[in-house]
Amino acid sequence: MARFRDIMRADELKAQKNAYEAYLKLSTPEKQAAYAASMLGKRSNVGRQIGYIRPFGGPDNFYYETKVLAAPAKAPTPKEQTETSLINTVTTAIIAATGKHVVTAVPTGTNLVIKRARKIQFAKVKVIVPGSEVRENRSSRFTGKKYTQTEVNSVSCSFGRLDQNQNEQDAQTAIINALRSSLPNATILFTPQGFVG
Repeated sequence: MARFRDIMRADELKAQKNAYEAYLKLSTPEKQAAYAASMLGKRSNVGRQIGYIRPFGGPDNFYYETKVLAAPAKAPTPKEQTETSLINTVTTAIIAATGKHVVTAVPTGTNLVIKRARKIQFAKVKVIVPGSEVRENRSSRFTGKKYTQTEVNSVSCSFGRLDQNQNEQDAQTAIINALRSSLPNATILFTPQGFVG
């Protein structure tokens, strides 16, 4: 049996159902345009590149090939300009801080072993810029219903060790010290290394 409050929302729910059915009838390009519009303001301007990481606990001549942080992927739109400028600052700082822990050129030396990473949880640093939390009122591209979304500008990057003598805690400390010089008020979080077999 329907509750009275459900009955009172019948017109509202009917309008949302109609909006959703109209969305389903859109062509693929129209759906892609609707998706792109709903992504405005998201952190889509962080680039990726091939990098090589020595996992903690592995031999000194062993590297994993994986995707790591890179410079921004594209020029920002006017709407993205302020947010992207902030992300660029954080991205540049992380790349500089992890530069000794992530190799972006193909490693050289004797007896090197390089494997492509698959289903591996590398150690990761995440930087959140203070005051970057934004609450936005948005409309669902499916139903048109209004909702509030909280966004926080943050950038993250996987990292490994300098050499066989460096443990994960020492690497974290080195990265924190490097980041503090350019981002003194940022929140710096770490995800420990997990499965790397």
